[in-house]
Amino acid sequence: MLKWWGVIRKAEVEYLTDKQLNEKKINVPRGALAQYNPPTILNNYNDFTHEGVIRIYLTRIKDAIDMMARSKERDYEKGGEKIKITDEQKERAMEEMIKRSISHEAGHEGYFYARDLDMPNIFEEYAKKPERQEYAAYTSEFPQNPYLKLKNYLKHPATTDRTKAKFVDSYFGQIGVGYVPFKTNTKAIAGLVRWVDSLKTKSKGTMNPLSLKDKNKIVALELGLRARNAGMRGKEFRQPVINNVNDAYGRYGIQNLSKENKTFLRRIFG
Repeated sequence: MLKWWGVIRKAEVEYLTDKQLNEKKINVPRGALAQYNPPTILNNYNDFTHEGVIRIYLTRIKDAIDMMARSKERDYEKGGEKIKITDEQKERAMEEMIKRSISHEAGHEGYFYARDLDMPNIFEEYAKKPERQEYAAYTSEFPQNPYLKLKNYLKHPATTDRTKAKFVDSYFGQIGVGYVPFKTNTKAIAGLVRWVDSLKTKSKGTMNPLSLKDKNKIVALELGLRARNAGMRGKEFRQPVINNVNDAYGRYGIQNLSKENKTFLRRIFG
């Protein structure tokens, strides 16, 4: 048992091993590390058959951590260096993954209670537009990291349209890269992430990709821009032409920028 186990409110979260899943005869989707199980609603939202619950699948998370540790060790071996991921490091990684999983599933729970009431059946809604719910879940998982939110969101199958992929590509293709294409309303996000990944800044005479902190700032500015401009919402992302800092000020609106963000844009685009 992890040392911090007691800090989680067990009334809201269930921790289940594979043995417990088998005993309770709970069917879990392949690859799932956690799930939000919403309450069943009856009588036009008046009756709930049970409270919603977040389920954390401990055996699966442990197996995932062990697999990542072995992969990291092999990567070092290929470079001629030998390392050993300790049990303590694995425990810290498991703690982080469980916390992130709870945050992610809490996003699903929040969406359940805040969703459009014109589609009361959450399962029908998820079947029709799962990408909306997943966006809320990744926002909850990465509240301070908008770049990581989008980067991880785009790895989720809900962002792609398998009906527009060729039969073979739908099984062996790479998500969103021509084989299993992104849905119309996630193409803009994919375009934004590709552009941010392409940006470079000069450091000690060489051009280097942006740091994670800088990527977060650029993504936050872009999402803020789209939030302020209704005409940009739902439209494909067009790579901006920013040749200097004045172009950046013009795009993001110098009147909207803090002193910190002006300094940041001068460093990136100046």
